[in-house]
Amino acid sequence: MKGQGGDGVDHNVDIEEWFDLYEKDVANYLAYYTGTADVEDYVQETFLKAFRKVDSYRAAANPKTWLIAIAKDAFRKNCRQSSFLSQVSLYSEGAENGESIEKHLLVKEEQKNLYHAIQALKRPYREVIYVRGIMELSSKESAEILGWSISKVNVTFSRALKKLKTVMEGN
Repeated sequence: MKGQGGDGVDHNVDIEEWFDLYEKDVANYLAYYTGTADVEDYVQETFLKAFRKVDSYRAAANPKTWLIAIAKDAFRKNCRQSSFLSQVSLYSEGAENGESIEKHLLVKEEQKNLYHAIQALKRPYREVIYVRGIMELSSKESAEILGWSISKVNVTFSRALKKLKTVMEGN
């Protein structure tokens, strides 16, 4: 389905192709951002909003970062705390083959501690850790998503990591 902007012009953007390419990235971002693995409705809403806003898409922009920015803006107020186990299940569906139960539980406990430490940080630190540290996006991509300058992303990320280390050491 080719997107058309409010001006009725075909902007030659294939939202269905973008869904195939970037759905998992948007879902992962929303899972971390909302704290729940149940993000299917949010992902669909993000792509619907993208289809409606396709006229604001700049061809030079990275589609993935544009979509994640839409997801972030659309659901900023809908952040929900939920069971960490449901969030982790999106990323680890059980112990790896040959992995002991004890090791698997230890890894889950470490993930839980990290998640809670990140949640204890102020919002800008959490956001930059999600996009730079967890999603491993570049400073430029992160700046586009967060609406910050590249230098602000880099400085805030550095400060966030220092604060996260302090919080983790306190646990």
